[in-house]
This record gives sequence, C-alpha cells and structure tokens, in this order.
Amino acid sequence: MVEIAIIMNMKKQKVFSLMLMLLATATMRQTLSAQNLLTEGTVVYKIDVSAIDNQEVRKTLAGATQTLYIKGNHARYDFESAVINRSVIIDSKMKQYAMLTGSAADKYLTNLTEAQWYDYNKKYGKVSWKIVEGRDTTILGYKAKLAELTAQDGTKASVYFTRDLVPAIKTYDMLFKDLDGLPLYYAVESTTGKLGYLADNISMNPVNATKFQLPTSGYKILEVKKQ
Repeated sequence: MVEIAIIMNMKKQKVFSLMLMLLATATMRQTLSAQNLLTEGTVVYKIDVSAIDNQEVRKTLAGATQTLYIKGNHARYDFESAVINRSVIIDSKMKQYAMLTGSAADKYLTNLTEAQWYDYNKKYGKVSWKIVEGRDTTILGYKAKLAELTAQDGTKASVYFTRDLVPAIKTYDMLFKDLDGLPLYYAVESTTGKLGYLADNISMNPVNATKFQLPTSGYKILEVKKQ
C-alpha cells in the first residue's frame, strides 16, 4: 500500500509539473503577443514617386506623407499632399468609420458602418499573399520580410513588413487586413506606375485623443455610394 501511495504521489507531482510548464508557456506567449501588439503609437511614411511615369502625378504627390495613429480601439490614417488630403478615422469598439476628404476649399465628411466600409473596399475583400524567401531586410531597426500581395481586383503590391509590431487595428487599410505584421515599406502598382511608401519614423509616444474626434464644422456631409 505504501508503494502504491508513493507511485500515486509521483504521478501527481508529474501532472502538477506539467501543468506548471503549460501555464508558463501560455503566459510567455501572452507576454510576447502583448509586446508585439501595437496598441498606441504613430507611424509616418514618406511617399516615393520615383517610379511614377506621369510627370503631373509626380508633381502632385511630391512631398506627400501618410501617417498611421493608433490608440486603444481607435485608429487614424492620414494622407497629406499639397493638393488633396484624406483621412480615415476608426472606432473599432463601436465599429464606426469616417472618411475626411478634400482640399482647403472643399472638405467632405462621410460616415460609414463597418458593413459599408467593407463594401467600399470590396476590391480588397480577398487578398492573397505569399512570403518571398531570402529577401529579408531591416527597416528602422525592425526585421522585415517581403510579401507579394494580390487583391481580387488585380491590384498588386510588394510589402516589407515586420512581425515585431502588429497593429491592434488592421482595417485602416483593407489591403493589409490579413497581413500578420506592420508594413514598413510597400509599393502599389497603378496605371501610372508604382507608388512607394517607406516608414520614416515609428513612435510609441502617447497619441492625443483629439486625433480621433470628428470635426463638428467646416465639412460637408457626403453620403457613401454603394460600390
């Protein structure tokens, strides 16, 4: 009976040790996941127009930037150029989207539900992507892998992305909603050539909550058209 008790005790100890190992592994994974998740910060992209053939387009986009802001369940994506500006503001908790578009003279605000946002971007409804092996690089100190993306409308993009930072909200740009990391450089093909976006600065500093507030004046309300 004593031997049986000893054996049973040893089995209990092994089970307990195994449970501790599994718990430690799960905790480590959660910690790593939390470290990789970008829940607050700013990413600024410089726009490269060197591969654009149309001189007028190159002139229009010269000096343009694109900036991603994330704070908790909010995200904002700004495209700013000398001619036209465009912003997307997202409240992922309420599943609300808003687009601000226009120039200094004409400004428009469009509110969308999540369903309307997906319909508006339905050309990116299905995006296939694959890793290109042997093309790894480093951008702003982050290890980046190259992926080739193709949307269902035929849009093609080459993307260097890092898994060291994963945006907490991915639907700011529907082309990258299924990418398991943050784009650090990407080039999108168009009829006029390739437009490149290169991350120029990444900051983890707190983002002012006013960035995600919708304007109450100065904008005309524009209803979204079904795509």
